[in-house]
Amino acid sequence: MEFKFVLTERDYVDFNLYYNKNLKFLKKQRKTFRIIFTLLPIIIILLFLPIEGIYSNVPLSIFFIILSLILSALIFHFYFKLNDSAMEGITYKILNERKHDYPFEINLSFKNDKIISNTKFENTFINYEGIKSLEISDKAVYVFTSITRALILPNHIFASNAEKQELIDFINSKIKKAD
Repeated sequence: MEFKFVLTERDYVDFNLYYNKNLKFLKKQRKTFRIIFTLLPIIIILLFLPIEGIYSNVPLSIFFIILSLILSALIFHFYFKLNDSAMEGITYKILNERKHDYPFEINLSFKNDKIISNTKFENTFINYEGIKSLEISDKAVYVFTSITRALILPNHIFASNAEKQELIDFINSKIKKAD
């Protein structure tokens, strides 16, 4: 199977978002930060209300408690979306700072014994034994060759879902033979 396509900045950003959402320790970190940032407004109000003597003014105390609960609910609801948006912005900044030449053309050939990847930057041969995992997202198929590196096969390169599934089955069969 051979694929010739253009890998765009968007494809690379989607890969980084997928990677950051699905790496176990980052998943745990995102959930922990969500809890911390959700509870922070409530903790701050509960700590500062007695200091400021606001408890003597019951309506004002209730107002601040309700405000902190609303703020906490908003943070809880929008945290992942804000985190993803920040990650997307950081990835674009890194790409621009590093002056990567996106978009660029890539040729991938899935042979019986190896994968051949050709770009204007490098020519790479990957033995199927070198594949760490094959992961499928709603935007692409990722063939991980190390913990931080993957071949990115965006969904738009496949003529049909059947072609995509055929490639997934082919790679899975090669990975199983390598084990």
